[in-house]
Amino acid sequence: MTLQQLRYFRALARNKDWNLTRTAKALFISQPALSYAIASLERELGVELFHRRGQRLILTKTGETFLCRVNDIFTRLTDAVAEVRSLREDSARRLTVGCAPDLTEQFLHDFLEDCCAGGEYDPAGLSLCYRREPELTGMLESGEADLVLCTAPRGAGVECRPLYTVELRLFVPRGHPLAGRPQVEPERLNGLELVRLPAGSPIQAAADEYLARNGIVCRTAAVQERVDDAVAFVANGLGVGLFPGTAAGRHGLQAISLAGRAPALTACLGRKRADPMAGELERAWDRLLRYGGRWSGGRPSAALSARSSA
Repeated sequence: MTLQQLRYFRALARNKDWNLTRTAKALFISQPALSYAIASLERELGVELFHRRGQRLILTKTGETFLCRVNDIFTRLTDAVAEVRSLREDSARRLTVGCAPDLTEQFLHDFLEDCCAGGEYDPAGLSLCYRREPELTGMLESGEADLVLCTAPRGAGVECRPLYTVELRLFVPRGHPLAGRPQVEPERLNGLELVRLPAGSPIQAAADEYLARNGIVCRTAAVQERVDDAVAFVANGLGVGLFPGTAAGRHGLQAISLAGRAPALTACLGRKRADPMAGELERAWDRLLRYGGRWSGGRPSAALSARSSA
């Protein structure tokens, strides 16, 4: 039994006149070829599908039952073809991930490195787009981004999952009185010159909350847009800074732990709640969540050692 036989049977059964000649013409085959195909199908099934009335054929009860099943087969086949084509188109397109700078760069660097080393997931289809946090939810809503990575994707139609948490630490220049300490008490920050990030930055907001909670007053040495630029200012002896521990090592600086309840930020993965989770989008979502669950704040060796448990 072939799909061609089933297609011929279905066409003949659905012809209002059940006429061999007209059906054969519509199928662009000869009338004898159509007759032979139907007769072969009946012999294989061991039943009569049509009553012959000259050139006209009338479906038997068995033929009517068989037609229902054949219609179901072709419906499923059409759906399967459409699904496969959709998956092919979905996997072929690049996914845009909107990212908050400063908080996500080390994580994404380690994530991509882990993917390449492990071979579990090919990140070649991911396109990273760095924007300030207030813009990221708008990227989701407009369709400019498929996923976003920031502290708090907001919006009624946004689904948000926590990825990882990073603590802020104290960065000081070489030769500073606090340099070399494994930990520093909050009161030792009182009166220091602080290199800050812009107001509205989640990192700066967490730092300011920590200082206010501990009654610490710092003078502003400079305001920089990016953590990397702020760390460079600290390295040049222009002040100290409270930045994510993942920035440790930049410009050769030490990141000193803060005593007490250190300020921390949780990075989250967000998507539009209404988006269908299929193909490459689903794989990227799952892979980022799994890696975020075991990421150790910029220590790739720990993340790599945990790969086998994912």
